[in-house]
Amino acid sequence: MNKNYTFYFEVPVECDYNIGRIVSDMFEGYISLVSGEETKLEITISETGKTSINQTSSLQLSSYDITNRADVSLEMLYSGSFPTETFYTMDTNEFADCIIERLKKKIEIPANDSLLSEHVKIWISNECKLFILNTRLLDYKSLFYDLLVTNAYAEQFNNESRPLSEKQIENINRYFKNKEIVKILLAKNDEVIKLDGNKKFFELKINETPKVPKELLMAEIISKYSDKVVIVDFWATWCAPCLEGIKRQDKIKDEVKGKEVIFVYITNSSSPHELWEKKIIGIGGEQYYLNEEEWEYLTDNLGFDAIPTCLIYDKKGKLLHKHTGIMNNTMELINKAL
Repeated sequence: MNKNYTFYFEVPVECDYNIGRIVSDMFEGYISLVSGEETKLEITISETGKTSINQTSSLQLSSYDITNRADVSLEMLYSGSFPTETFYTMDTNEFADCIIERLKKKIEIPANDSLLSEHVKIWISNECKLFILNTRLLDYKSLFYDLLVTNAYAEQFNNESRPLSEKQIENINRYFKNKEIVKILLAKNDEVIKLDGNKKFFELKINETPKVPKELLMAEIISKYSDKVVIVDFWATWCAPCLEGIKRQDKIKDEVKGKEVIFVYITNSSSPHELWEKKIIGIGGEQYYLNEEEWEYLTDNLGFDAIPTCLIYDKKGKLLHKHTGIMNNTMELINKAL
């Protein structure tokens, strides 16, 4: 927070326009985010406790948009009813027609709200369409089973980083009538094949925890990789940001393969051992599984209490950098250490 009671933070936006929700003790509402553009949100609270809001961005959301968008969406969600008892007595086309008719009625709600801006009317309507698509149309008969099969292949890609076998590719081409699903799976397979080439440089090795006093544990681990830059990742199988950060390392591994760089991964018993054994197949690198006492000592001694946390050591075993959260400048720091 700045001295003038302002603050800012950066949000990664994967599309041109986005609308996000901000929740705090003094304000709860929605703001527009435009890629490459600064959004200014001014919140003024009067002496009587009345809150006024002004937002500056090219989307030009009104104060009404910001504070009432959620109420309109809930009204859409709960308006009307979808058939339940007759779901599986309809064929696919009948079911789709039924759902689409009810969807049209829901979309009339924001369209008839004279205070909502056109931007938000379009956004809320599209959000509702996606919600209905996901929870109704894709949850019906063959599409449901298609997604179950697709998820099985996704588990293979994401947990094991294992490419499809020729037999699996043959089965995919034969099973899926929806050829767009086939394209997606085969494209993902191509990505995994490319990353699979890194395994010979960063092969999976499950290490026994060094049998030394806990005070010497980190130094003992790092000493195994003398004359190499060591990237140490504290993570857990249940930690979504950890898994996202590890996934981003695939591109980094591709850039540093053949160089004097080692990736070390440290977790503890909060990661179920069986699941950990599956996850690390797709991660590779030097893996360590600590007990609670060892983990707590290292996190306390190294000065962090959240994961993911990444440590970068130079070739002499000196700690150069520590970061909690997903890192965006890992490659730059590795190059400096090299």
